[in-house]
Amino acid sequence: MPTGYLKDGTKIIPPSMLGVKMAEKTKKKISEAHIKSGLTPPSRLGTKRADMIGSKNIFWKGGKMKDYPILFQIRLSIDYSLWRQSVFSRDNWKCQKYGIVGGVLHAHHIKNFRQFPELRFAIDNGITLSTKAHREFHKIYGKEDNTIEQMEEFLCQQ
Repeated sequence: MPTGYLKDGTKIIPPSMLGVKMAEKTKKKISEAHIKSGLTPPSRLGTKRADMIGSKNIFWKGGKMKDYPILFQIRLSIDYSLWRQSVFSRDNWKCQKYGIVGGVLHAHHIKNFRQFPELRFAIDNGITLSTKAHREFHKIYGKEDNTIEQMEEFLCQQ
């Protein structure tokens, strides 16, 4: 192993070089050398790999994310903010599972936000949960096809 490298191949930068600015010409030379040697993956070069696009990607969710920008905009809307405030106010800013008052609270849709667009701003479709309760609910029942019966069952559990 040449000097200036760790056992795993990581290059050691001498303390005297830390914080030293490189000239643009030097940066460009290093970049070109990395590209030629294969150290820079194709994804960093602005090209997309055909085997990683759409349904071939390991994070593919069956096209569910196509309407994400719209749902994100709705969650930033005044109507959504008013819905949250109304749910918190109705429940006296108190987690309905553990009785925690204040802190980080979540206005949870009893019937899913995505699946029931007509109920997105219905106050009776919301319930106040603490972060702990909210995570527990979704861990047990998932994030889709949630029902009122599931919520009632969850609130009765000890």
